[in-house]
Amino acid sequence: MNLVKHGARMIAFQALAAVTLLGSAGYSAETTDNTCPNLSGAYTCKSEGKDVALSLSQETVNNQTIYTLTEDNQSTQLPSDNVEYKIDDKANHLTGTARFVCENQSFNAYLKGQRSDNAGKLVESWDLVQGLSLDNAKNLVVRLTGHAMQKGITQPVNEANTCVRNTNSVK
Repeated sequence: MNLVKHGARMIAFQALAAVTLLGSAGYSAETTDNTCPNLSGAYTCKSEGKDVALSLSQETVNNQTIYTLTEDNQSTQLPSDNVEYKIDDKANHLTGTARFVCENQSFNAYLKGQRSDNAGKLVESWDLVQGLSLDNAKNLVVRLTGHAMQKGITQPVNEANTCVRNTNSVK
């Protein structure tokens, strides 16, 4: 079982997509954060041997950076407000929480939750930090740390993936 390569990354992106935010007017700037990195751009990431297109944009609203992550033509807004949001994805049986904050030139998502089967039995759980930052070449570095449990086995998660910036996407 290679949970790190196959499960944890999938859990993190599904959890990000499942975050229930408060709506465009509901962002609550708990702290003003000037350390958010400029992650705007289009990137190509490798995932399980396939190329995955990912784009990020960002805006500042009320002194708060809000990132928009787009993957597979689905966009999710992620505010760097250090507020805990509920994950409630009934279709995929995901529940938990997510908190987003900029720290040390990285945009970090703190993700805790679980997935159940159709009968409600726990299938997997996780406590992860997914950090997005830029390397010296301005490529996106996605770091995933923490731990995940699957089939009763808990494993540490510690991986990094570099997504190459698409330089021809902006003219």
